[in-house]
Amino acid sequence: MKKAIILIFLVLLLDQCLKIWIKTHMYLGQEYSVFGNWFIIHFTENEGMAFGLQFAGKYGKLILSVFRIFAVGAIGW
Repeated sequence: MKKAIILIFLVLLLDQCLKIWIKTHMYLGQEYSVFGNWFIIHFTENEGMAFGLQFAGKYGKLILSVFRIFAVGAIGW
């Protein structure tokens, strides 16, 4: 169980570090080829939630963020 938790945190850390690196070192639409055409990092912004769907107009992102915080807390509890 301890190894699984460590693996989950390492994957989450790698995910967040990669997102920060992309956000600070690439411009919108830029592509970075890692393994030829097999693996390409393409910088794009998601304005909404899954699959680019938008929710509740101007305050949608705030509502989704608050919901995610409560959901993670409830799942953890």
